[in-house]
Amino acid sequence: PGPRWLGDAGQLALAGALALVLLPAGWTSVVDGEVSTAWQIALLVALVALHAAVATARRWPLPSYAVGALAELVPVAAPDLSGPTAEAAGSAFGPVLLPSSLCFFVLLYAVSAQDRRPWPGIVLGIGLVGCLLTVVRLSGFDGTGLQGWTWWLMVATATVAATVAAWALGRFRATRAAWIDQLADRAAAEERQRIAREMHDVVAHSLAVVVSHAEAGRMVVGQQPERASGILDTIATTGREALMEMRGLLGVLGGESSTEPQPGLADIDD
Repeated sequence: PGPRWLGDAGQLALAGALALVLLPAGWTSVVDGEVSTAWQIALLVALVALHAAVATARRWPLPSYAVGALAELVPVAAPDLSGPTAEAAGSAFGPVLLPSSLCFFVLLYAVSAQDRRPWPGIVLGIGLVGCLLTVVRLSGFDGTGLQGWTWWLMVATATVAATVAAWALGRFRATRAAWIDQLADRAAAEERQRIAREMHDVVAHSLAVVVSHAEAGRMVVGQQPERASGILDTIATTGREALMEMRGLLGVLGGESSTEPQPGLADIDD
């Protein structure tokens, strides 16, 4: 599918580029292919369905793959195409060789990269079955001058290699995305641990100061009452600072701003 940072726009751009490059040649080959009207309509619909499936592969990979796989059955079953394209190739050829068939590999990649098990393995199996059908369908094509096992081996190698490569690239992307998510989770867990340690330090230090001043005040106030105000001010200031720091840490955890004041009497109505 298209680049991850471009989202659906990137997928639509990819689908448009593939349609612009691949579809005209296939469309012309079918229209001039000297097949019956029913097969001509079926092939044109299948080509459009393949390119439309590419456009939706990022958002709905599995349904798009299903549409593409069903659409690929039409070129496999259709009769050979004649006309100008066939003359350029040297003989009539199976519609499965039309350029738009390459869209199937994009759809296979999309499922392999985005869907969970067991779907990646299932679509790979379907793709390999498609390779077998393609080889059987093209076993009699000799437009390249190759015959017998040489042509069969070349077609089998090309289709299987492309199928496995598209699937493997998708699995690599899925594995890489999972690894990145694990790194993000690990970083978040480490940050939570750091905040917990800081909160423990704040509470422990502040309570130690408050307790020490309270104990000192109990012994001093009886002999020097004038120092009571200063001791109580220190206790109050320490408590306020501890509360502010704790609110700041909790704000980080909750995604809220730590600079907003706490509600006062004027906020009762709200």
